[in-house]
Amino acid sequence: MACNHSSTNRAPAAFTLVEVIISTALVAVLGGALMGLYIHSARTFAVSANYMDFESRSRIALNRMSRTIRQATSLTYYDANKLTFLVGGSSVSFTYYPGSRRILKETAGGSEVLLTDCDYVRYGIYQRNVVNSYDYYPAATLASCKVVQLDWGCSRAVLGGSNTAAAVSARIVIRKQ
Repeated sequence: MACNHSSTNRAPAAFTLVEVIISTALVAVLGGALMGLYIHSARTFAVSANYMDFESRSRIALNRMSRTIRQATSLTYYDANKLTFLVGGSSVSFTYYPGSRRILKETAGGSEVLLTDCDYVRYGIYQRNVVNSYDYYPAATLASCKVVQLDWGCSRAVLGGSNTAAAVSARIVIRKQ
């Protein structure tokens, strides 16, 4: 019996250098695209969480300030960074400290932080003339103040960038005056 070895032309069982380079380039491009998508998604999530945090903190601070201002008997001091009210026989101040970027509620019993990371705070006082319309006019004196305007803006750095999130503006009427 004779044994014939037939030779078959089979392709080698390894990748060529060109195939390895092309597959490596495709994996690098796809990996880079996925990493970019992940970073963008993480940044978007962090910014959204920051917006929600600022809005929540601003709403709480505004509610606490407006509750106190509405119950005030009178405005006793007005400055660019400070409002002081007479509430139930005691003095209550809302003070903005630009150095620490905080708004504090100060009473005889101590102080309490209402809001942090504030870039600016503006207070305005107005009188309300109800004879012809319900427009607000700048108050000439503390005694003629009936409406208090509160404006502030807050920001904080998120993932290396600045993220301005909260800008609040409200007018609050002093009910007991």
